[in-house]
Amino acid sequence: MTEESKKLAEAIAYAAWEKLADNVTVMFVGDLVGYTDYFVVCTGRTDRHVNAIADGISDTIRINQRAKPFGTEGRSSGRWICLDYVDVVVHVMSEPVREFYQLEKLWGDAPRLSLPVPEWMNDPARQVSGVFR
Repeated sequence: MTEESKKLAEAIAYAAWEKLADNVTVMFVGDLVGYTDYFVVCTGRTDRHVNAIADGISDTIRINQRAKPFGTEGRSSGRWICLDYVDVVVHVMSEPVREFYQLEKLWGDAPRLSLPVPEWMNDPARQVSGVFR
């Protein structure tokens, strides 16, 4: 694990929150696998939302971190998009897909990175019938 990969994982998590991703989880898997340090897993409410989250992450990281994903999979379906930044692998999933694959359970031995949820995510003024505006 490098400090650089940890900062990238954090930046990705906050970029996902900027696009109103649900249930953003960052797991350190570097001691369990040899191909990456972190998984960032998050959920979109619809296929279009999943695509918007993935696009937002890509754009934010390209601009702020000057990094592009090494590979991208799943854009055509919009149910599970994987962005591979080598040291960080991002899984943007629809709720049914996330429930089915249960990555957090599969990687249950992986420590979670505790990140404070941005305060604006909890602002009731931003919610309309349970959906953020």
